[in-house]
Amino acid sequence: GVTSGLDAGVREQQLDRLTRTARQYDGPIWDALNRALDHKVLDRRVRKAGDDSGTRVTLLGVSHGTLGPQTYIASDSTAETKITDLHFEVAMDPARTGRVARGTEAGATGRVAEAALPLRLTPPRGSKRADVSYVVVFSSPLEDVSTVSFVRKRVLVAAVVAVVVTLLAGYLAARAF
Repeated sequence: GVTSGLDAGVREQQLDRLTRTARQYDGPIWDALNRALDHKVLDRRVRKAGDDSGTRVTLLGVSHGTLGPQTYIASDSTAETKITDLHFEVAMDPARTGRVARGTEAGATGRVAEAALPLRLTPPRGSKRADVSYVVVFSSPLEDVSTVSFVRKRVLVAAVVAVVVTLLAGYLAARAF
């Protein structure tokens, strides 16, 4: 009972921390997009956001077609252009709704926490509101959750040993009387 909520609590804390980090470091990326700066400048800003935040930062472009919004990789802090271990499904919600989304997914090295923020560019004159043009995803491994699983197993083993010792002590005390 004590350890059952540890995984969820640690996961939520990590997602909260990742969301705060994303909001803190997405400004220069939005500025580069909004000012239509060179793609090399954008890549440098994405890498800098990743380095400064200690997370992986992936910028996904959003295309609006007949099938609804679709995402594609525009830049990544690891300088990868073909990412096969992550699908960034969490980015679809901000692309559709314009709201921040959080979630986890399985990567090649384990579970990964992700926070996705929509980036709306300044609309052209005469336009009412800009659509979501990009989604920036900040991600980091869920290492703390695996540590919690390890601690939970240790606590359960200790509890079983304590119950066995208590039963044995009770049996021996009952025999003595």
